[in-house]
Amino acid sequence: MDGRQSSRVTSHTPTTNSKPQPPSYARALAYLAWRLDRVNVLTYLDLETQGHLLEPFVRHYTSLGVASRMISTALGVKAITPAHKQMVIDLKASGIRAPKLVSNTLDADGMAHALLQIQKKTMAPGEWVLRAEIDELLDMPLPLAHLLEKIERFGFDWMPHYQSGKVMLHSTSMVVSPDKATPALDETAALARRHIKAQALDDKGHQHRKAQRLFRLRDETPARMPYPGGGKTRATSRVSRAVAAEGWTVRQLTPGAHGDAWHAHSYYDIPVVDPKSLSIAAYRSDVPYRPVTPTDTVQIGRVSVASGGFEPLAETLAWSWQQGPMAQWTQTGDLLWNDRVEDTLVGRRLKGGEPGSPETFDRPIYALTPDGTGYLSVCWARLARFRPAYGYEGGSEASAGQNIPKDDGIWHVDFATGQSKLVLSVAEAVACLFDGLTADEVREHRTQDFGYWFNHVKISPDGKRFTAKLRYKTPDTPFQGVSITCGMDGTDVHLLAKRTSHVIWIDAKTLFWWSMTDKEVMIGSDTPLGQGDIRPIAKGAFTKNPHAQLWPGTKGRQIIFDVPYRRTVDLKMLDRDTQVATKIAQFGGHLPDAGTYRCDLHAVPLPDGRGAVVTSLASGSRQVWVVEHGGA
Repeated sequence: MDGRQSSRVTSHTPTTNSKPQPPSYARALAYLAWRLDRVNVLTYLDLETQGHLLEPFVRHYTSLGVASRMISTALGVKAITPAHKQMVIDLKASGIRAPKLVSNTLDADGMAHALLQIQKKTMAPGEWVLRAEIDELLDMPLPLAHLLEKIERFGFDWMPHYQSGKVMLHSTSMVVSPDKATPALDETAALARRHIKAQALDDKGHQHRKAQRLFRLRDETPARMPYPGGGKTRATSRVSRAVAAEGWTVRQLTPGAHGDAWHAHSYYDIPVVDPKSLSIAAYRSDVPYRPVTPTDTVQIGRVSVASGGFEPLAETLAWSWQQGPMAQWTQTGDLLWNDRVEDTLVGRRLKGGEPGSPETFDRPIYALTPDGTGYLSVCWARLARFRPAYGYEGGSEASAGQNIPKDDGIWHVDFATGQSKLVLSVAEAVACLFDGLTADEVREHRTQDFGYWFNHVKISPDGKRFTAKLRYKTPDTPFQGVSITCGMDGTDVHLLAKRTSHVIWIDAKTLFWWSMTDKEVMIGSDTPLGQGDIRPIAKGAFTKNPHAQLWPGTKGRQIIFDVPYRRTVDLKMLDRDTQVATKIAQFGGHLPDAGTYRCDLHAVPLPDGRGAVVTSLASGSRQVWVVEHGGA
């Protein structure tokens, strides 16, 4: 490093004497979601001698609030082999960015170049880089989100570590010199100019903080922030990327972050919490993000709402990434879930939810009847054929390969006798569908290779009718779908609406759903298509296709829902009387935010109305949380 570059690195004094104020609720959300989602961790390791350090390294920095998929590393190897390439794939599947394989014969300049290439290719302008050696588990002088807020508020560009003097935190538009202690000014200026050009910025027209930073770096005057507290450090507790509004609290109930076994509850439209609001039906696994195979098992267990943890009770071979094993509680406190015996999918019931031998029923479980005497079932093997993220692998029902079976569909299973009865076949539902289509649409269905299946069955509160999604697709087209309603005896089946999603009963005669046509949550009566009054439930309150549930004790006047398919997921409460939706919590780190392996919150209210259960990636892996009303 030459003297010119060293002398140009300046310390920066804030131009204001104002003291930062404690964050409001809204600002706290920004701290733990938006800011933490912009932090990259960058490191290098020799795979042969340091490979064992990667897991504790990732675990440490995710515990500080960094998203696991924002962690990048260069892996030094003597010679790149197919096994090394497979390792990169496996590491990416585990949650971190795909590592870059490099020759470990590189000198310091070569390693610095490898890290710089990662920085340039994967990190966007306006983000931050936290640099650490693979064996450095650095503590932060402040909680990481607060530290970033301080750097941005006062216009700093980088910060050294107080002991080593090496650059610890810096803008993604800054390049660190090979000595690791100062900015490389020439390269920094070149990178800043590239970012300025890409964003079409100019000195006069853009005066916001991000632009000012780029102009400083272009002019080779990066601002160094002194290490806070004069070099004093303190142990930083685990930081979750979840926050709650005033009057609410969030608690992580199952232990774990990146690299740990993950936990989840099954779905949002089933009773995953027992009637006394004491225990959550959950499942546990260490299967990484990949398609489920017939030999993959998960543990079935319960989670205490009061104290958390996970108590395993059984194992199952029937589960999927999006609907799990459908573990849920009966009104009498029995634990239910789905399983597979050889190639037959079955339902299990564990009396009282206590350790013991479960009863077995000849069909897997979906929706419980309100009187607790039985349940409705669908063909989960058929569902796996058409939508693998929701169905179960390894089942061999004879109808799974048929497009419009007459001998399969929605079944009723009686707990007392164990007998099952076909209530509505796929063929009968397709005939109902054709009655609601135009002649041209029916012709299209009859002349193309459409396959049809059921999912998302829900029984009305009085137990007399149910609704289900009838979905269909050809091998080469995305799926489409309609909602039907039907009597529990299979009579009076009709189309409720087309292009629907996430249908829920409000009462025995009324339902609400997301309209993919109107981009609103609609409310309507249980009447044939075109005959009922359908209108938005609260126009403009829902901006995304939500997972929504009625809040207990409000007679359907309050609805809890998420704003899914985003990196940072909001949890909201809608008051139907005022038509105002209020944010009650926010969960960051939800990557991927779409597709098979996304993690939706799937909020399920506690029956006593004091809170709701969610599954979130806020700690770095799928874990079960509770959002409670009445917190400080």
